[in-house]
Amino acid sequence: MLREIIKNATGRDLPISGGSGMAYDDPVIVDVTDSMVAARVEMEVVHALSSKLGLYWNTVHKEVARGLHGDVEKLDYEVKRVEGEQVIIETRSVYFDVSRAVSPSEKTPIPMIYLGDRAALSLPYEIGWVHYTGMIDNEVENPGLGVSVSYDGPQMRGTLFVYDKELVALDIRQTPEPVHQEFNAATEDMARIYGDARVIRDISKPGLLAKVYAVGDAISVLQLTTVAGRFMLFRLTLEPPLEQHNFACLQQSISFFEAMVGA
Repeated sequence: MLREIIKNATGRDLPISGGSGMAYDDPVIVDVTDSMVAARVEMEVVHALSSKLGLYWNTVHKEVARGLHGDVEKLDYEVKRVEGEQVIIETRSVYFDVSRAVSPSEKTPIPMIYLGDRAALSLPYEIGWVHYTGMIDNEVENPGLGVSVSYDGPQMRGTLFVYDKELVALDIRQTPEPVHQEFNAATEDMARIYGDARVIRDISKPGLLAKVYAVGDAISVLQLTTVAGRFMLFRLTLEPPLEQHNFACLQQSISFFEAMVGA
């Protein structure tokens, strides 16, 4: 059973039943009634399957397909894999029965991560080739430090920090000085946390402050901007080996973040 396979591989006990999801007549049944939760469960299934195989992936398309016992949702996703010296990108599909959460002929929405009433923002489940894995609310013990949202891929680990330090009307384009001060503090933290962190390149652009670091044998990218009056700091690290296809996934993920924040 797929639920047990995923639980054994990842420790996550997902609310699913039914089939393997490999065919329209053998769908994974998503046992929730909320459409946004159903969309996230779909992503967690694909993430678990891809992570188990060490594959980078991202969503391509969702559509309604006709199943033997009613409509099913077909989720197409792209994976990267390596055969010898060749990088192969292919599209795979998983079929889901989401009839408990959506009406016939309807699709589940794009999955988002709501950051809570204090932040009043939502983030996408995936940022390029990395995917949501958890969130920590820092506000209870440290007012002003917002939330820390974790994303990962086979060799990439990322954290997106959304916070305001109890400052108001933060805007990198209108009032850049506090944003530059915060970025300087973030770069000092990099040097403090990773003693061997070395700046390779400054890749800042209008509306975004960013640097690329060598951290031992790893590559780390630090990006800072403001969204809806809050700092949004993204730190994404690629662990060795630094093969070309892994590095391309890093570049595409940071480009996705830039597009997401409008930089």
